[in-house]
Amino acid sequence: SLFVFIEAMMRKLPVVATPTGALPDMIQPNFNGFLHRWNDIDGIAKSLISLLTNTEKCKVFGERGNQIARERYNWDNVGMEMVKYIKRYCDVSIIHNRKIPSI
Repeated sequence: SLFVFIEAMMRKLPVVATPTGALPDMIQPNFNGFLHRWNDIDGIAKSLISLLTNTEKCKVFGERGNQIARERYNWDNVGMEMVKYIKRYCDVSIIHNRKIPSI
């Protein structure tokens, strides 16, 4: 799930993932994590060993990932994206001209 990777990045952890869904937009290879095809077992293992044996790389990747996550996945940005989709896919005039029944 995308949220697992966002949570990891918020906690300043480097990530190793497959390039599916939105992950290639979040993970910049050799900057804040690694991306590998799902069947690239050797590549995944090398990336994990690289992170486990280099605490400085883990720290730097984690900091970079945290910055990306905070910039892209904060409530202000999420809210603005939602508004953009609502405006694009909904007829907003229906909402404005419609009387909402009182309770």
